[in-house]
Order: sequence, then C-alpha cells, then structure tokens
Amino acid sequence: MTQLHIDLPDEINDLMKARARAAGCASAEEYVRVLILADASDPGGPQWLSFESDDRLEEFLEKRLDQPVQEMTDRDFDVARERLRQLAIKKRGS
Repeated sequence: MTQLHIDLPDEINDLMKARARAAGCASAEEYVRVLILADASDPGGPQWLSFESDDRLEEFLEKRLDQPVQEMTDRDFDVARERLRQLAIKKRGS
C-alpha cells in the first residue's frame, strides 16, 4: 500500500476533521481515503474532480489555498453521506 503525505494549513485541516466527523468517519485520513475511493469507483465523477494532469490539479489546489474557506451546506453533507453509504454497500457486496 502506498502512503501519501499532504501538508495542509491548520484551518483546512480543522475543516477536514469536522467534515470527517459529520460524514461518520473515524479520522480525517479515513475521510480522504473514502473520498478518493468514491471518486476512483466513479471515473465519470464530478467535473470539479477531473483534471487533465497532475500539474493542473496542483495549480487548482494552490489557487484554492489563497481563497476563503467555503462552509459546507446541509445539502453538501447529505450528498457526502449518501456517497459514503453507497460506497459502504458496494464494499460489503464485493
């Protein structure tokens, strides 16, 4: 298994931990892993998760670091929970 280490500003890390708790994940690491697995299981995933290259992804992330944090809405959390439920169902079925 490969490990990935990401340095995040404290405010982003705090937000990620809060989202992980809200999604029912045991940790921020589990939350990120679930998001990546959900995206990997749906190659036609959301357009905002599609990048032509690693350079384009890095450029996008660097720009986002300079912007204010966006709070998630109740709808955002509902969508995330549903994707996690569907992923868990798929995982149990395999």
